[in-house]
Amino acid sequence: MPPQRGQALEKRATAVPAHGVSGSLAEMALPDLIQLLWHGRKTGRLKIRRGTESGEIHFLEGMVVNAMWGKLRGEDAVYGMIVLTDGEFGLEPQFKPQDIVISVSPEALLLEGMRRMDEGGR
Repeated sequence: MPPQRGQALEKRATAVPAHGVSGSLAEMALPDLIQLLWHGRKTGRLKIRRGTESGEIHFLEGMVVNAMWGKLRGEDAVYGMIVLTDGEFGLEPQFKPQDIVISVSPEALLLEGMRRMDEGGR
């Protein structure tokens, strides 16, 4: 392979966006995102925005360690966001959480969130 072509491929491979990934909650639901980050053992801040509302979920090696949504904090904030079917998300992988507020597993958070959604729909 000619050196110029190899250098161009190397530049593209290292040109990963520093801002992480973003998308629509209509396309990828928050429970799916939590599972993806959990199983991938990712660290970072997942920012959520719907209209004028915003929040964030902090991950440390796949574990959900903190969350904020409006006036809600910790597990309650996760339960407040898990019901969202529209809005935008963005992952900041360079973020390192400082506080560990949530100690239950992502699986337990998701199960409790789904139970609350089910009860709310009755």
